[in-house]
Amino acid sequence: MAAQARELFAQGVELNARGESAAAEAAFREADRLGSAEGANNHGVALALRGDHAAAEAAFRRASDGGSGEGAANLGRILFERGDLTGALAALTSADASGSAEGAYHLGLLLIRSGQREAAESAFRRADERGCGPASGALGALLSGRGDWRGARAALKRHEAYERTLPLPSPRGLRRFARPLEPRPTNSLGDWVRSP
Repeated sequence: MAAQARELFAQGVELNARGESAAAEAAFREADRLGSAEGANNHGVALALRGDHAAAEAAFRRASDGGSGEGAANLGRILFERGDLTGALAALTSADASGSAEGAYHLGLLLIRSGQREAAESAFRRADERGCGPASGALGALLSGRGDWRGARAALKRHEAYERTLPLPSPRGLRRFARPLEPRPTNSLGDWVRSP
């Protein structure tokens, strides 16, 4: 059964890369049903993108319980957005401990919100070391705030390099960015999908 779940997960990633989101979601759903933590995570992403946050939370919880650091990070994010800061802290701490760059970054954001600057800086450092571009920017801001100009400059340079890798929005896309950012439906799992 584990081999079948891995095969379905790989199929889902391939289908998503080809833009076949519905088929990808079906493959991730089946991999999730067969016990794949990665399948559960990507199934949760598909559900979240469709606005089914309760089902997405359940899928992320299965992913996290199955040992997926990215699943734990996504669970922490959805709990944070819902206002469950205790649950978010537990999930993001687990994600960080598993080596998830995104988990460490979001843990840093939660710690900043709760006034724990030193712990947040440590979380941002771990996320930065793991290659999380947004964490480099957050770390740079924290370091500059306490007068560590050399450290801030180095972190902000890494963040700038990360930003250069991002695709430029089309002119039509620029109009969308002029409005406040808000969740919007999409037909593609896009960058949310984690490859094997």
